[in-house]
Amino acid sequence: MSIINKISKGVDFGLRFVLEVCGAGGAVWGASEAMGLRHSDDQLNNTCWRIAAIGIGTLGLMRFAYLNSSKIRNFFERAQEAAAQNTLPITTTKV
Repeated sequence: MSIINKISKGVDFGLRFVLEVCGAGGAVWGASEAMGLRHSDDQLNNTCWRIAAIGIGTLGLMRFAYLNSSKIRNFFERAQEAAAQNTLPITTTKV
């Protein structure tokens, strides 16, 4: 796999994380502000909306992890196989 391919996959993963996880919580926070449901002078109101946004963001994170679990699992399995075969590009030096 070329370095450009690796960079592309990393950027894709990062963009999907921002859009799917951070965007979920941010959408709740922003929509509550836009609709006038969140009042800056009421601390309890802000706290409730913050909890709602964090909850939705957590659900987004769980969904993201579930959808990407096979990719992550495959990565670690390949890394373990490479370690077992001593094909990792890691060099060690004795001191």
